[in-house]
Amino acid sequence: MFTLSLIGLPLTILVVLLAWAVQLLGMMGLALLVGQTVTAAVQRPRASAIEHILIGGILLGLVRMLPFLGWIVWLILGLFGFGAVLLTRVRHGRRDELDTSGR
Repeated sequence: MFTLSLIGLPLTILVVLLAWAVQLLGMMGLALLVGQTVTAAVQRPRASAIEHILIGGILLGLVRMLPFLGWIVWLILGLFGFGAVLLTRVRHGRRDELDTSGR
């Protein structure tokens, strides 16, 4: 039992940190998408990716500040971002497998 807790505790911490990093990456992707949509709607030419992420992040932050509804929306967006990162990784891994098997 002691061995399981000795090995399991660091692995649990590692999994939690990786899940947090993946969710953060997904939220940045969603912020980029929101920022691109907003800048396209206001017809602002030549906005950089950093500007898109900042604009989207500010808007997502404002949504998060809504009473009661904000944390629910933030949770759902976080789950979508998490899933998008995992789906991208799975698709990228399959493409790599197809590329190496065809050679």
